[in-house]
Amino acid sequence: MERNKKTSVFISYAREDEKIALKMYNDLKDRNIDAWIDKKNIKPGENWKNKIKQSIKKSSYFLALLSSNSTDKEGFIQNELKIALNLLDEKPVSEIFIIPVRVNDCNVIEDKIQNLHWVDLFSDYKSGFNKILEVLESKANNKSVKRWSEFKEDSFLELKLPIFQWDKNKSSPGALLRADCSCAVPFHFREQEMKDIENWVVSDFRLALRLYIGAGGRGKTRLFIEACKKLQQKGWNAGFLDFENIDILNDVFNKMKIKYEKGCVIIIDYAGTKEKLLFAILEEALKAGDYKIRIVLLDRSLGQKWEFWKSKRSIYRLLCKGAAERKRLPPVADTVETRKKSFDIALKHFSNIFMTTFSESYSEDLDAEYYNEILFLQFRALCAIEGVLIEGDQGLLNHIISRERRFWYENAEEIGLELTDSIINGISQAAAASTLVGGIEKIQDAIKLFKIIPYLKDQPDSIIFKISKLLHEIYPGRYWINPIKPDILGDHLVRTESNRSPILLSEIPSFYCHE
Repeated sequence: MERNKKTSVFISYAREDEKIALKMYNDLKDRNIDAWIDKKNIKPGENWKNKIKQSIKKSSYFLALLSSNSTDKEGFIQNELKIALNLLDEKPVSEIFIIPVRVNDCNVIEDKIQNLHWVDLFSDYKSGFNKILEVLESKANNKSVKRWSEFKEDSFLELKLPIFQWDKNKSSPGALLRADCSCAVPFHFREQEMKDIENWVVSDFRLALRLYIGAGGRGKTRLFIEACKKLQQKGWNAGFLDFENIDILNDVFNKMKIKYEKGCVIIIDYAGTKEKLLFAILEEALKAGDYKIRIVLLDRSLGQKWEFWKSKRSIYRLLCKGAAERKRLPPVADTVETRKKSFDIALKHFSNIFMTTFSESYSEDLDAEYYNEILFLQFRALCAIEGVLIEGDQGLLNHIISRERRFWYENAEEIGLELTDSIINGISQAAAASTLVGGIEKIQDAIKLFKIIPYLKDQPDSIIFKISKLLHEIYPGRYWINPIKPDILGDHLVRTESNRSPILLSEIPSFYCHE
């Protein structure tokens, strides 16, 4: 392909991200792209502010390298972005100018940037770089700027796996127990379930649906993350849905099969809360000709809702063909012997992460029924790493939550919060409120919500803002503040705080809900 020699790219970055910015600069130069970066292009004695402004205005593209270092930082990088956004307003809607590039799993707060299709480098640099290169090497800038809804369609056309990048210094202690954690305990034992899933996926049914139910902490999400990894390697479009916009589903499966001929496996977690989305997908799937589609619903227990769903036309048709079924997920380890093995796997894993020694004696007395849920074995393994022996499921949950609280308070002191009783209790209830509503989308929503919390209602806006920023940094992800995970841990915090302040259950859910 003949490259457009007039293409010039301005690279905007936070100083802490200089290493990856320079790598991007060098990689672009190697491909004959005229890249501009302050480190290389500002001469001694030049007025650097004017030079940067001129270079942004002359550039064909503005590459905004976004990270937790830049999105939460004041300084000239924000001025660069303002200049670029003002220029974007002057350009036709169809013209690409700003290319947002996330270098870590940060939240993109600026509304105008949220409406642009961003590229992620932290999960796969080469893939992300090639996507950027595809735009830069286009002869004519005639591609539409992708709005959020279009990005969501791309997410559906190419299903993804949830991945949380755990950082020992920045992530909360409980995050290490998440099913989607990059440092999760190695997957083990589920050979029979994995084989059953693989056989079901390749069965003769054109369209099939399964509901998997199981108690919180049993490993439903982790099982299907691992199953999807295997299916992706075999050419299936397999992954989790992360949106609820049904307007983009029109004819989506006919578009999908152009790239994924084998078929797709769609995982819908928390299925009981996504009824509208489920039936919209089923209606489209029934119209998808001979394309092979598998839909997996995950929930703790749908009870009467499943019985009601079975009467719906789309599911009833599948039931009549034997293509819809409900399966109860068994425990990972249901004997003392297998629990000890699972515990040892977790113990050795955590020992390697924290570089500590451990005692095998902590694997004794694993006959309690709550150890059917693999998370409790991992809770106990974490306690063993700390050298403490905690008894009872509530004792384990209380201990893990206490580790979480210590992390909040340590970080609160670092940002200048004085740990009075009101602030200590307020942070805990703010975390519980954020979890109760399933995450808070915007900082403005967090501030409004936290103002009705008993321990925070008399605090000045500056304090509530700091608490919002604190929880935002500790629980990053899709929303401004995300719910505490694993769910069993978040649920325990909500119950604990609701017992102290019933307002959490009585007023907050009705005060705040997602659009």
